[in-house]
Amino acid sequence: MSNLKVTKVLGQVTVQDSGRIGYAHLGITESGAADKWAMRCANKLVDNDDLEPLLEITLGGFAFSTDCAVSLAVTGARAPLLLNGCAVDQYQSIELRKGDQFEIKPATQGARVYLALSGGIDTETLFGSASTCVREGLGRSFSVGDDIKLLQPRITDPVTLAADQIPQFKRSIRLGLVKGLQSHLYDWQAFDRFFKTRFEVSPLSDRMGCRLIADTPIAPPIGGIRSEGINLGAVQIPSDGHPIIMLNDHQTIGGYMKIGSICRADLALLAQATPGTEVHLYPISVVHAQQRLRHQLKRVPKVI
Repeated sequence: MSNLKVTKVLGQVTVQDSGRIGYAHLGITESGAADKWAMRCANKLVDNDDLEPLLEITLGGFAFSTDCAVSLAVTGARAPLLLNGCAVDQYQSIELRKGDQFEIKPATQGARVYLALSGGIDTETLFGSASTCVREGLGRSFSVGDDIKLLQPRITDPVTLAADQIPQFKRSIRLGLVKGLQSHLYDWQAFDRFFKTRFEVSPLSDRMGCRLIADTPIAPPIGGIRSEGINLGAVQIPSDGHPIIMLNDHQTIGGYMKIGSICRADLALLAQATPGTEVHLYPISVVHAQQRLRHQLKRVPKVI
């Protein structure tokens, strides 16, 4: 069995794929890669299937040695890479030989780094997915000294992702909001202020949810609701008026009112936003949100 030996971990490192669908009634959330475009690009660069399980590394700071030859690719957040102490680039295939040392330094832009390995990772599948959700006991985070088992490591052709497909990470993002069933509880003046408010990503954010903070929060018109199902992207409004946007490891039920949901095509922007990133919300129709998502899903990573 071929392995990677983990030698450094600063942030959370987990296995993720496209996630679990259809298990919310059992209390199991969908999980999966928070930035699916970065996941697809990393897999494409090493000739894996688009949705092959790979490593998601929060904020970088990860290193390992390898006991076999293998190609890898690193996408997502911008982070310096070192192969045996020498700098190499992201968004390209990188060839490692037996005994090589590879390190991903802490990210300089963006929040989540993706590492794909040619031939895939040998990991357990639970409820139709290899994705990790630590809170639910599905998989676990990697630590120093762990072995990451590889399925069929190989060396692939050297390729690079087309420059126009490499994302840029900005300190100000705009997210489309589809109004939800409880949005009528706000009057139009409150909605107008909501869409004009300048929010920032709070340090109190993780894979479960992204908390937004504002100088003038807009308190909810009611204290709470009877607990009900929650979807990916739902925007909860707790009593302090600071919205919480549900991300991939969100709970499956909750009792805060929900003003609506973020367009799924925009969730990768939020997943890559670091604390202090400026966030503006704007209204978007269901039809427009669906069109944008379909366009995003049809996009194919292009390598040269």
